[in-house]
Amino acid sequence: MGDDVDRLKDAYAALIDRRFDLIPRFFDPAAVYRSSGVFPGIKPVYEGHEEIEALLRLSTEPWATLEAEVVRICERGERVVSEIRFHGIGAESGVEVSQSAAHVARFEDGLIVELAAFASWDEALAAAEQAAERARSPSS
Repeated sequence: MGDDVDRLKDAYAALIDRRFDLIPRFFDPAAVYRSSGVFPGIKPVYEGHEEIEALLRLSTEPWATLEAEVVRICERGERVVSEIRFHGIGAESGVEVSQSAAHVARFEDGLIVELAAFASWDEALAAAEQAAERARSPSS
């Protein structure tokens, strides 16, 4: 697998450890995060380091412990598709929760320029394959 796959895995590891100071190491300053719409209170789009950090803080603060396991990951054209399994224990409730999510990441010069979240691996894979097909098709 390519460098972008390794970079995405490294980004997950850093961000799940709440190393928000490392956001510039993984995300382009103008990066865009597109949410899946699955979780209430999450905006559809976050742009730039500050907004992405705000999203990641919002996503990790409710958890006393939080782990992420990369279930599967592959390249599709210029994008990396991943399925992640999150395991956490609620900070206030003590309830243990496991949830899967999928992402499609697009990189430029080793940095994530776009990260889109999806409710399932199949949705993420289909979106990446559609983007790859559009890239292969000549413009009209």
